[in-house]
Amino acid sequence: MLVSGRNLARLRRFQRPAHHLLCSADGPHRQDLNGASAISYPTWLLWTGAYAATALYAATNLNDLWLAVVNSIYVLCCMVVIALTAFKRLVHRRTKNVSSHRGDGDRAWGGHLRAA
Repeated sequence: MLVSGRNLARLRRFQRPAHHLLCSADGPHRQDLNGASAISYPTWLLWTGAYAATALYAATNLNDLWLAVVNSIYVLCCMVVIALTAFKRLVHRRTKNVSSHRGDGDRAWGGHLRAA
């Protein structure tokens, strides 16, 4: 398969969503302590819409199957990043709520019962 400069540039653009996809998943050296707070939903939704529009335009008007397929992959990657972000924020919120409720009883009594 011959890879032209234009197709090579398209493949290079795949690295942005793929990089965020890999970084949003917990790796052995990456720990997210803030519930994926660095990932912006509006930005990722904008990219998803742009890639979807490009895929549809390429498929219907340009008859460029390669461009349509590549941009469809971008859309899927963006949707996975959004879903992983939502999941991580939900887990972070739940663990934050659980940890704050565990200490409520001790703080309410001020530790007086332990001393007695």
